[in-house]
Amino acid sequence: MITTGRRLLDRLATHRYHLYGSALVRIGIGTTILYICLANYAARHLFWGADNPWSPDLFRADTSRPIGLYTLASSGVWFEVLFHGQILLTLLYIVGYRGRIVAPLFCIATFALLQRNSLILSGGENLFMAITPFLAVLDGTRRLSLDRVIARRRGPRRVVRESPLVVLGTVAHNAAVLAIAVQVCIVYFMAGMYKVAGPLWRSGEAVYYIMGVPLFGSSGVHAFLADHLLILSAVTYFTVVLQVGFPVLVLVRRTRPFVIAAAIAFHLGIAVVMALPQFALIMISAELIFCDDKHYRALSRCLRPRSAERSEMSEGGIPVS
Repeated sequence: MITTGRRLLDRLATHRYHLYGSALVRIGIGTTILYICLANYAARHLFWGADNPWSPDLFRADTSRPIGLYTLASSGVWFEVLFHGQILLTLLYIVGYRGRIVAPLFCIATFALLQRNSLILSGGENLFMAITPFLAVLDGTRRLSLDRVIARRRGPRRVVRESPLVVLGTVAHNAAVLAIAVQVCIVYFMAGMYKVAGPLWRSGEAVYYIMGVPLFGSSGVHAFLADHLLILSAVTYFTVVLQVGFPVLVLVRRTRPFVIAAAIAFHLGIAVVMALPQFALIMISAELIFCDDKHYRALSRCLRPRSAERSEMSEGGIPVS
């Protein structure tokens, strides 16, 4: 058993796992942040700048919060530099350029953006804030990135695997993958247990009342569920089972793709029916970390013609190279 544990530790120190999942997390998170910046560009001063009802002076007076980048100065020039710098960093983060430098800067800038106005993600900020430190060290540009394209054009380069910096980076990446997965499991399990404690969820009626809420509900879906009680109960119980069972089902390799697909479908439904695309995109992006490179390689083979298959994805973990 000691030998097995030592072998596992050696693998975690020499192989970076879930590289495709990490890349998809990078692309998904970055796209979501870029969306909120561009969609609210005309109203940026109201949401994050001096026109915000929670002015920089009021923000600084709130001693329960640390000083934020957006409130270091009240100058309009300072705000414009920060906000447009955020957009530039987000674009670089999405395309995966200079990931080791850009990823930490993106996380710092986005943390400051959400600190100034956390409501903009409609609840998704809770998970984002929890995984921000791990996104900063996640090796998300090893695949599906501009860094990858540049590295392939330069050709193979010699890397000493035993180098302390390489080992530290590998361990940090694998730890970040695990930490993000744990955070997502906690979110699901706690949400599911809160639902189990609610009488309307236990009776199978909760979704009906949620759809009746003017802010998040849908009158069309609300009326449909009123006429189809069996579907109402099925959707309600499916939600509870998915959230409570997610941490267990995602651990089993054979059930993992199916539970991830169900979770993605669940959040796509939330994005469309409840008009919460920001929250849904953050959750979906984080969920993509669970499937390993073998799953994505199999999915790639299914989605593209055999004549276009390439041998880019390697078996199991990806050696540090």
